Amino acid sequence: MNKIIFLDIDGVLNGTEFLEQKPTTEDWWLSQLNLKSIVALNLITRASKAKIVIISTWRIITTFDTLCSTLKKAGVKGEIIGCTPYMRGHTRNEEIKCWLKSSQQKIDSYVIIDDITDDFDDLSDRAIKTDPNTGLTEANINSILEVLNN
Repeated sequence: MNKIIFLDIDGVLNGTEFLEQKPTTEDWWLSQLNLKSIVALNLITRASKAKIVIISTWRIITTFDTLCSTLKKAGVKGEIIGCTPYMRGHTRNEEIKCWLKSSQQKIDSYVIIDDITDDFDDLSDRAIKTDPNTGLTEANINSILEVLNN
């Protein structure tokens, strides 16, 4: 069964509370990622066997290889299989639909994890909103797995 997690980063793998602590590391990208949120993501990918597609604006400002490398260094265990296309002037809703339409895989189920879910229109039943202050937490896991399993 092919399951996909459409993953935002800011507000999901970090939150304002985490970023206000001014995390320090030589790698700026790594300093933006909260280990607690990554642990929650790993619990989701392990339980669901879902693969990850990045929808974050990070996909625009760095290469896919750098993005994957950074997420792996930060501890992400799930398989990252791609990014949605960047379509200037279009919503994430439309970018996700484009990715789904062009995917060579049969997708059985998917969930969208984002801290802003206003522009998901007809995909809103697949979207789980994280708190932008805390990012993804263990409190989100059950609702995400419920969407993936339906």
